[in-house]
Amino acid sequence: MGDRANIVMTQHRGTAEQGGAELFLYTHWGGHKLPETLQAALIRGRARWDDESYLARIIFDEMVGANWGKLSGFGLSTYPCDNEHDYLVVDCEKQEVRREHEATREAIARWPFEAFCALDIKTEFRDF
Repeated sequence: MGDRANIVMTQHRGTAEQGGAELFLYTHWGGHKLPETLQAALIRGRARWDDESYLARIIFDEMVGANWGKLSGFGLSTYPCDNEHDYLVVDCEKQEVRREHEATREAIARWPFEAFCALDIKTEFRDF
């Protein structure tokens, strides 16, 4: 049992052969509230919207919250971890959040960071 989900951080500064990379920020229990968590992190991290590494850490901080030091519940990976929800993709270069279908990685919706911060998350993600 769980409520597994991932935020995917697009990393544009990977090797040329890779064309960049992705960093998966994984939660085992907080999947249903990940859109709200991401919104709070983007609001808090507004000054770092153009810095992939700092923004990734700010988002992960928001995900983990008071659970620092525990041995389970969260993870970081360069590949998709166990997942039960659509992916939330954060792209600092494009300054956008995308909701992508879990299986196909097709974009379901796109928002500039500013627009994502202003969303009514409970309405927009009622099916998440």
